[in-house]
Amino acid sequence: MSLRLILLGSGAVRPVPGRDGPAQIVVVEGEPLLFDCGRGAVTGLRRVGIAPETVDRVFLTHLHFDHVSDLPYFILVTWVIGREREMEVYGPTGTKEFVQRSVRGAYEEDLRSRFGHGRSALGLDAQVTEVETEGTVLETGTYRVRATPVKHGNMPNLAYRVEASDGVVVVLGDVDRRQDLTEFVAGADLLLCECSGTKEFLEHPSRPWGAWHMTPEAVAELATRAGVKKMVLKHFVMEDESAIEQMGEEVRRRFAGEVFVGRDGLSIDLND
Repeated sequence: MSLRLILLGSGAVRPVPGRDGPAQIVVVEGEPLLFDCGRGAVTGLRRVGIAPETVDRVFLTHLHFDHVSDLPYFILVTWVIGREREMEVYGPTGTKEFVQRSVRGAYEEDLRSRFGHGRSALGLDAQVTEVETEGTVLETGTYRVRATPVKHGNMPNLAYRVEASDGVVVVLGDVDRRQDLTEFVAGADLLLCECSGTKEFLEHPSRPWGAWHMTPEAVAELATRAGVKKMVLKHFVMEDESAIEQMGEEVRRRFAGEVFVGRDGLSIDLND
């Protein structure tokens, strides 16, 4: 088997050139699993050589727009390209309504025109599974995906753990750093973790949402407690590239494992 991570988008809300919105692919034995679908995710798939219409399973951490803004486009464009099977979408409470409103609701006129010239609806409507409690959300003959609720403001929010014979990858979306996720992350071969900004940046009075996110210190402490082997930092709210690199160095000072400062297109093969 093979297990690989491809970071499609390392950015967050703001449109920073070279850093698309939150999105990552975990490839298990050739099957690409998409986690979050932020700005630029579909183009990012093409950029790394993955045909978007070959991605059948999407896992959403939460419904903040930076994490889901490309999902309606992803569903629609792969249907137009020729998807003939239902896409599976897993996400927190509210995902079903979001998908319905943002696809069939928002694009009613567009869809009417396409159905009018004979386009079949086959492949348009996603099969949505809402996840409310910790447990297994998907299990196949080659891998298992588990989820657990994560605090992030007042949003329903999830973290995911992909378990395969070649290793374990944990994908965290946005995380309130006051929550202890050690047990869920424990023993991961690769942890993808947001590192939105420095402690000083996130605790500034102008950022009341700062506690909803992880600092370099919190990231390193979690990875150390959980016995993680490798880590990828992502979801950079800070735009200064030198500050981002400094955050990476801060994590390396506190965590003994390998640390990658995420960039769009970063690919890591866990079999190497």
